Amino acid sequence: MWVQTGGPPDKPVILFDYSTSRAQEVPTRLLDGYRGYVMTDDYAGYNALGAQAGVERLGCWAHARRKFIEAQKVQPKGKKGRADIALNRINKLYGIERDLKAYGDAERKIGRHEQSLPILAQLKSWIERRSHRSLLRTPWAKPSVTSQATGASWNDTSRKAI
Repeated sequence: MWVQTGGPPDKPVILFDYSTSRAQEVPTRLLDGYRGYVMTDDYAGYNALGAQAGVERLGCWAHARRKFIEAQKVQPKGKKGRADIALNRINKLYGIERDLKAYGDAERKIGRHEQSLPILAQLKSWIERRSHRSLLRTPWAKPSVTSQATGASWNDTSRKAI
């Protein structure tokens, strides 16, 4: 099942499309001619979308956050670990979004610049300082996890604040 949302704020649309395939041809077909933003997880089937002219792919913090939750589960019981630190920062981003929900687009953009960008910069710096050390021995070391949470898709995931 492929789900798309969009439309003007006063007339939102949710479109469901069933396909037996998860191949990149499906989202490419569904969004043929589309220009704008597409928020996805790090599934490789979406890579072709980001290559389309006029399409800007955004990463999903919920999916990146999930990888840190998975890493948190393998930490020693009762001990605060690196996953907790990352989740704390990501949860601050969620809190900012909750606080900004009642505001219009322009105000949310300003709020994200003022409040979210500093947290994103701290999180990125923190991850980069650790990515070549102990993180490589954790569940984050899996290629898709590393790109989702720390590497290749960092710009996609952090772009939402801009």
